[in-house]
Amino acid sequence: FATVNAELDQRAVDAALVVEGTAVRIEPERIGTVVDEEAATAQVLGALEGLEPVAMELPTQVEQPAIYAADLEQGVARANAALDGPIVAIFEDRAWNLQPTDLVQFLTVEVVNGDGGANVEMTLDRSLLSAWLRDSFSGQVNRTPVDAQVAYRTGEGVVALTPSTDGITLRSNTFADVVAESFLNDQAAVEVSVLVTSPEIDANNLAALNINGLLGRGESNFDAGAAERDRNIYVSTDLLNGELIAPGEEFSFNQAIGEITADKGYVEAGVILDQTVGRGIGGGVCQVSTTVFRATLLAGLPMTEWNPHSLRLQGYERDGWTAGYDASIYQGGSDPQWWGDFRFLNDTGGYVLVQSWTDYPYMIVEIYGNDDGRQVDVGDAQFAVPDQEFQDKEVVDASKPAGYREQTQWPTEPYTAWFARTVTYADGSVEEERFESAYDGSGNVWVVSPDMEGRSPASRPDLVEALG
Repeated sequence: FATVNAELDQRAVDAALVVEGTAVRIEPERIGTVVDEEAATAQVLGALEGLEPVAMELPTQVEQPAIYAADLEQGVARANAALDGPIVAIFEDRAWNLQPTDLVQFLTVEVVNGDGGANVEMTLDRSLLSAWLRDSFSGQVNRTPVDAQVAYRTGEGVVALTPSTDGITLRSNTFADVVAESFLNDQAAVEVSVLVTSPEIDANNLAALNINGLLGRGESNFDAGAAERDRNIYVSTDLLNGELIAPGEEFSFNQAIGEITADKGYVEAGVILDQTVGRGIGGGVCQVSTTVFRATLLAGLPMTEWNPHSLRLQGYERDGWTAGYDASIYQGGSDPQWWGDFRFLNDTGGYVLVQSWTDYPYMIVEIYGNDDGRQVDVGDAQFAVPDQEFQDKEVVDASKPAGYREQTQWPTEPYTAWFARTVTYADGSVEEERFESAYDGSGNVWVVSPDMEGRSPASRPDLVEALG
């Protein structure tokens, strides 16, 4: 008889609440006609007892629907209220309207008939809503934290030069929950749910940097240098200023100033290439690395990479500084791991701040950090002059015009300088380190154009007398 009922297709139909777009309507109920299974069964059993064929009218009965249109009026009112206007989502000083036409795609309406009568249940698919909110809002809300730029000022300590900004990441699942709650109930404005990440350098918590004083100050005098060299010193000094090194991290000079390129303002000036004075982009940057080296020496910070110059440069030996207190850097090729760098380790237990500036003719570097009580003694340099002889050198420079031949260097003696630094820590432990610079000597150096190769006194000693 269940099969018969299916074929008759006259069963009762419950009233239904239908949402199409933002329009809400009720599909009315339908009273049905079905086989009276109890009566029909009794008739069949009676016929079987007589073992006679029987033709009879199939007994039927009226089937009432479980849900009537009147039961759904309250549900219609709720659905219309949910679809009546946008949900306002607020974040910081911005607001967005989540339109019903966007949210209705996630809406499911179900009518459940319980003991207390028909009940309309509306739900939003949280998983799909979360994915939609993530796609719609992540690009507008997410941001990486921005560190404050800081400086150390006497009498004030560490101050913020620029504000810091918290990092923001959308929490789409939680956001979907509050949107659904508002949509299905009071349509109140909601806050965009986010995860806040504090910046490493928080302008509102500078005490966390643990910077309480000057650790070391270095100076160098670059008076009477070429204007191009001075320019490179200014550029690299500005790039270095404000560098912060976290506790336990390593300072890299090359990383602090970045790659030395013309687009940063660097120009050609004098450089040392293969024990020969030449020209290259960024000549003079070693004035800055030398000054950082001197400040690091006096701060007592452990150095993890230091390279003296290959030639002794008198310009670094001013104002009481002698040979041996300089530091070279080198950027050659595209792979920084092969560059010559100056590095030190921050072992102070707080952040270290490097401040740099120029006050012509001086370049100054100050290193601030956590004064942990270490005492530093930097000894006077000692010197030696090795007994070596050097050949004259000819350098071919393709950039020179035809017929070019000029002497650029005159003979210099090799020279060795060394000194010791002793660091005594607050716990009484002592660390001593020796710094030695072995400067190369050189003969005469001649620079020639390609067509003059082999025609300088470096290649033909017989020309020396003729050239005077």
